[in-house]
Amino acid sequence: MTNVIKHTAATRIDLRLVVTPANVVLTVRDNGVGLPPVAARGSGLGFASMRHRASAIGARLSVTSPRGGGTEVRLECPQGPPVIAKRRRSRARDEAVAETESRASHPSR
Repeated sequence: MTNVIKHTAATRIDLRLVVTPANVVLTVRDNGVGLPPVAARGSGLGFASMRHRASAIGARLSVTSPRGGGTEVRLECPQGPPVIAKRRRSRARDEAVAETESRASHPSR
């Protein structure tokens, strides 16, 4: 929220929290200036930190910024019985590590 206020010139911030038996989804959307294309892919340190924290709990993080402006950050975290949720988190963590390793070995992506 602080970065939205500091950097985006947004006049509106929408928060949405949806809880189902399978997932918890938090969406933060603003109507600010949006992100440059490279930043929208999440190459900054702030995005890396957010993705790392999301993967630590087995969640998926996406950041999008449409051409017309604004930004949407969406966090989707599986939930359910502890064994199933743990398996989902472990799989998500493995996928996040593989993606990070792939980006490190192919920096032009």
